[in-house]
Amino acid sequence: MAKGQGHSKEGFSLFSLLDRTKSKMGRKCLREWMLKPLNDRESIQRRQDGVELLLNFEFEGSTGSLLQSLESVGAIDRIL
Repeated sequence: MAKGQGHSKEGFSLFSLLDRTKSKMGRKCLREWMLKPLNDRESIQRRQDGVELLLNFEFEGSTGSLLQSLESVGAIDRIL
């Protein structure tokens, strides 16, 4: 089974291949990003900078603990 095929709603799709999110909110955010992509250069650059920060090797220790914490977070938008 290819990675990403486990989500029956999406099946084998680009979304399921890219989905490495750790929370329901992250999954919802990724889906929204894919359905409504940014179209201005400044916003795209800010998003890329944020993703790069999370993937940066320098911050691997703190990013790892952040990702572990996010796995247990429910839908924040519903909690608030």
